Amino acid sequence: MKQKYLFLLFIIFSFLSAYSQVDGDFQSKATGNWESISSWEIRSGGLWIDATSYPGQTNGNYAITINSSHTITVSTNLVTTSMGDLTVNGTLNLLAGSNPKQVDLKTPLLYLSTTGILNFSNQKTQLYLPTNAVIKVDSGGAISGACSNNTEIYIDNKLIAVCNGTGNSDVLTFGEIVAGSGTLNSNITSPIPFSSTLCNGTNIALIGGYTGTPSGTVTYLWTVKDPTNADVAITNSTSTSTSFTPTMAGLYSISFIVTDGTAFSNTETKTVTIQSVVTPGTIGNVQMICSGTAPDQLISIMDGSGDGTISYEWQTNASGSFQTIGGATLATYNPPALTATTSYQRRTVSTLNGVACYSAYTSPITITVGDTTNPVLTAEANQNATLNASCLVTIPNLVDGSSATDNCAGTIITQSIAAGTTQAAIHNGTINVTVTATDAAGNVDSEIVVITAKDSTAPVLTAEASQNATLSGSCLVTIPNLVDGSSATDNCAGTIITQSIAAGTTQAAIH
Repeated sequence: MKQKYLFLLFIIFSFLSAYSQVDGDFQSKATGNWESISSWEIRSGGLWIDATSYPGQTNGNYAITINSSHTITVSTNLVTTSMGDLTVNGTLNLLAGSNPKQVDLKTPLLYLSTTGILNFSNQKTQLYLPTNAVIKVDSGGAISGACSNNTEIYIDNKLIAVCNGTGNSDVLTFGEIVAGSGTLNSNITSPIPFSSTLCNGTNIALIGGYTGTPSGTVTYLWTVKDPTNADVAITNSTSTSTSFTPTMAGLYSISFIVTDGTAFSNTETKTVTIQSVVTPGTIGNVQMICSGTAPDQLISIMDGSGDGTISYEWQTNASGSFQTIGGATLATYNPPALTATTSYQRRTVSTLNGVACYSAYTSPITITVGDTTNPVLTAEANQNATLNASCLVTIPNLVDGSSATDNCAGTIITQSIAAGTTQAAIHNGTINVTVTATDAAGNVDSEIVVITAKDSTAPVLTAEASQNATLSGSCLVTIPNLVDGSSATDNCAGTIITQSIAAGTTQAAIH
């Protein structure tokens, strides 16, 4: 049960309905700044005269009244001296100064009349009242303005009320303070938390109602303030349910006002923090790899961004469609060894107040499993081959003595004409053998190895038999033709028989 701390917070109706003004009391002269003396009049000799100081500048028990047509703004982190009761018939606007925005009004009674408004201009403004201070709100009085759970009222340095609630049974909401002066209490049932965080682009459903016993017809009004404190236009704003989609990031204040036939109103306010649009960033390192090898790391060219704690989610289409990779939450990713072309994509996760918001996915990065690099062949040197007895050359094995390098494994060396093949040739005739290195992707490198045929087998001669030749009248011998009667065999065709001394030559001789 909420503890109302009656010695701190009274919701009363009549005991201050009328009181007399005495010399020394202040009332507002015009709309203006609290600390500007031109904003005030002081009671003196039964008359109102221009003030020479502002309320709270000096100690006293004087009363202060803000008239119904005036707005008095506290624009600094004001700390007053002790003063008397403060009655607000117009508007007391708390703007405050630099952070932390704190206004300390040392008044024993803050009284909001039927027309009185206590307005908080900033979402993080704190109002401090002294020990045993009382807040009195008449039916129709209001606490309004920018709202968050950091818009607070303290009495004796104890937090007693916030603009939207935290679930603390000892702390009231501003709506509950105002509701204490009537029989109608506004309730926002969606969104449920008094302070929540949502992702950009989320449509926010608004549902409200009331508790209590109203008089006459009950009307409703939704009001929404964006992070700049500007009004947000929403449809069906006078129904119990509507919705809106935020257009910017920051803190939105959502108020639901319930009014009955007596013009009594009660307002409940909740806030929603909208995260900025989460950006995916960009990833890189498109590459081609050999099958069965791991790619280089996929890098983050530009990190993603968001309002919360940033992590990442990676996906791969290795299974045919994109699937999330468990445990891959860093800006970079190291893929495993691949045997097929695979794509990867990443999105950013921004987690704020326990709420995760996601970016779109980056453009995919494709890792191509393939090879467009030719192997580099080093073939055996050109060489000689001996003609056999049939005048044939046997093609040697040129693969064994050849080698190749390549970026990917699996290169095979072949030769054409095949090793062991016999081929007719002539002495010093050449045969071209193509040696080829072919990798797994079909890339090739070839060289020609020249085989030179060599005939190392001597022919076998059968010469004519020895014979007599008759001396001529000049005692000369004519050398006979010995070629015609000679013959020769060889492994290869083309053997020529010659003689020296040439046939027909005459030569002196003796018997």
